[in-house]
Amino acid sequence: MALHNALGSELLDLPMPLETEYYLSVTQGFTTNLKDTCTATPALTFSAYQQNLAAGEPACVMRSPGQSGVGCAAAAPGSLAITANAAAGNFNMHLQAPGSGKSARSR
Repeated sequence: MALHNALGSELLDLPMPLETEYYLSVTQGFTTNLKDTCTATPALTFSAYQQNLAAGEPACVMRSPGQSGVGCAAAAPGSLAITANAAAGNFNMHLQAPGSGKSARSR
């Protein structure tokens, strides 16, 4: 499983690539497992924020409608909802926008 870097506006929900991968070769490296439709979404916790987000302010993972993630004010619209299982190796993960003047980096 790989969680890739993402950059974006603090005013827009951020697509955060979370994918299942497998190793092809030394020259090709890892690739998304497009046949994966059964790996369950992992429990995620972000920490070690840097810059100007206070405790309790970090962008939350957008969940399926009716199951807002911890810290999310409202349920995610369907197009932004993280899937329960991988779909073609992708979980459709988004982080909620923190709002104007907020920026963060997590390790």
